Amino acid sequence: RPALWKLLNSRSERRQHAINSRAQPVIAAMEKPLAVIVGYGPVGRVVDALLRDAGFHTVIVEMNMKSVEALAKSGRTAIYGDATRSEILEQAGVRRAKYLVVTLPHSASRADLVHAARELNASVTIVIRARYLAEGEALRLAGSTRTVFEEGETGIAIARQVMELRGMDAATIDRILDAI
Repeated sequence: RPALWKLLNSRSERRQHAINSRAQPVIAAMEKPLAVIVGYGPVGRVVDALLRDAGFHTVIVEMNMKSVEALAKSGRTAIYGDATRSEILEQAGVRRAKYLVVTLPHSASRADLVHAARELNASVTIVIRARYLAEGEALRLAGSTRTVFEEGETGIAIARQVMELRGMDAATIDRILDAI
């Protein structure tokens, strides 16, 4: 059904253009440091809240149109689209962003996203989420500044909990975990 597919795609593109074009003047006028956050799941929401509390202006890039529309209605800056596409990163303000934070849980396109961002802004600091330690080298080669590994962070958090329950003092726990 190519005609139906074309109709649905054109409707989606109009919605995308309308919402993304409303964000452009806000992004252009912002004076605070800009952090572009890709993904607005549970991790993205936490990062967004903490960075806004720290004085950043955040732009959310999300593939869920309802989430983007809800963010826009609440006065937040959000872009709908696939962040591996340069034009979406451009619309999100990556050219002038200080930070690009990638919170996506899946590894399939993160390296492409990093490459696209580096083409637009070679100096942007890219902090990226990775599920497995084995993904680290590919992300470093792609241009990631820092990578946070779920495997490592979860292991550290669990060990910290056990040591705290055991009654170890905070300085000893920090010394042991810092060694990792």
